Amino acid sequence: MVLLSAFGLILYGQTLSYGFVLDDYLFITGNIFTKQGFAGIPDIWTHDVFTGVYGESLNRYRPLSATMFAIEYQLFPMNPFVGHFVGLVLYVLTAWLIARIVRDFAPKGWEWISVAAALLFLAHPLHTEVVANIKSRDEILSLLFSLLALRQSFKPGKAALWLSGLCFFLAMTAKESAITFLAVIPAAHYFFQSGPNTRWYRSIPPMLVAAGLYMAMRLSFVGFADVASQESDVMFNPYLLATPGQHWASLFANTGRYLRMLVYPHPLAFDYSYNQIPYSEWSQAAPWLTLLVTGGLTWFALKHWKKRHWLSFCIFAFFATFSVASNFVINTGTPLADRFLYTPSVAFCLAVGWLLNRWSETKGSAASRNVVLALLLVAGTAKTVTRNPAWKSNLSLYETDSKTSSQSALVRMFYGLELMNRSDGGKDRAMMGQAIQELTAATQINPRFHHAWYNLGMAYQKAGMHEQAVQCFQNVLKLQPTHINTHYSIALSLGNGLGKPAEALPYLERLVYEFHSTESDHLCGLGILYAMMGKYDQAIRVLESGVQQHPNDANLNFNLAITYANSGQQEKAQPYFQKAFALDPSLQQKTVPPR
Repeated sequence: MVLLSAFGLILYGQTLSYGFVLDDYLFITGNIFTKQGFAGIPDIWTHDVFTGVYGESLNRYRPLSATMFAIEYQLFPMNPFVGHFVGLVLYVLTAWLIARIVRDFAPKGWEWISVAAALLFLAHPLHTEVVANIKSRDEILSLLFSLLALRQSFKPGKAALWLSGLCFFLAMTAKESAITFLAVIPAAHYFFQSGPNTRWYRSIPPMLVAAGLYMAMRLSFVGFADVASQESDVMFNPYLLATPGQHWASLFANTGRYLRMLVYPHPLAFDYSYNQIPYSEWSQAAPWLTLLVTGGLTWFALKHWKKRHWLSFCIFAFFATFSVASNFVINTGTPLADRFLYTPSVAFCLAVGWLLNRWSETKGSAASRNVVLALLLVAGTAKTVTRNPAWKSNLSLYETDSKTSSQSALVRMFYGLELMNRSDGGKDRAMMGQAIQELTAATQINPRFHHAWYNLGMAYQKAGMHEQAVQCFQNVLKLQPTHINTHYSIALSLGNGLGKPAEALPYLERLVYEFHSTESDHLCGLGILYAMMGKYDQAIRVLESGVQQHPNDANLNFNLAITYANSGQQEKAQPYFQKAFALDPSLQQKTVPPR
């Protein structure tokens, strides 16, 4: 354990000083359930965690990691060090558990394999996303509790079996892909228990109960829809635009990419979505090569199955745990992801450890075996510690991956959005120019990516380029006619930026009267437009409605006062001026009619 802890610290110690990055906003810093601390835990267990940030379910039920985030937020609010530290401790603990399982259940003399597999697991560069990104605690917990369930299932007594079921349940509440251990654990009993009367079947009932309980809770609280397959956006349904032939060819080609990443994990990126990986064709070699490799592995596993060959188990465990990520079973919403190989990589590391040991027994020596292992660990360490800095912040991550995954519309949009947010409202013209360049690239990669068009419009708006902003917002509305924020933003550019209140008016009227928006900014904006056009009665009616719904909104009170004053109703204006100035004293610096 000391060796593994020290090695883990060498690999990921630098990440302890990193901040919240990427999806940490969805699960931690921007999630109202998490930010409630202990008080948010009941909501976490009865809702999709995304409800806490989007206000609606995305049909994912992973309450365990979110519960840990809520506890950490309660005790150490907005402290990324704690999140990184806990994740690293759990990661090292997982590696230790891998070593213990091999030592407990494999033949005597396999101590070297147990340590080698654990070290290889720790050093695999594919795991940087899981360890360096706090949100990926779900992957760590899912594997950790799955392995605990496996280990407990081998212990004697019914209590141990039911404890195994409990661990399996917790694994699924971390991430639903743990369901694959429903096949892995009985297979482990078949392979590792000596004698003809194995008790593999005895491990199944507690696991079925655990799976049934999880499924019942999931169906009750969030449902079980295949959200990705229902998406009409290729950004979240990666094979939407593929022909049936391209779809299947791409599935096999991407499986080959996953296998290649296990052996040669370079380059790495947090996203490989449209159009970083173009659709494959059956006329290309990649899908056929994957069929050849996977077919060969399957043939070997089946041939040596009855002999309970170690590699047969490794091959079976890999394909079982990889099945969910492969997109053959369900649509994961992305063609490829580093984190999806976190659990399957255990089988790969076990196989490599066994192969090295077998090689030393037949053709090599213990010294040569150790040298090869050391070289692999050095290579893995070098790649890991050079990849880690990308995860220091959103800016470093997006800047790095915009080069390695330059054809991903999502990566380019995220980078452009981060630059825009850091441009000090457009005052840093060089940074804003780069933001516009990145966001433009995202729209060129996927012209139907309405999120990219919207953010490009916002960048133009902040840069004072309102004609270009309006064009972008119009593109959004062609793709998403009911996009709320775009109606408001295009009205701002038309009304305030270009001085065309008559053209801006229909967008805000639609927001308020058709979409029934009660947002203070929307009501205030509509009232201001009416006032700019001299329609004071309508302006007053809208602004009064806004003040009634948002009595403590300084801008609504101030603009209602201005409108009353401009319409010659000074007495009615004064109370609203007073209320506005009390709420926001800085408003007194604005020009107002004399009292």
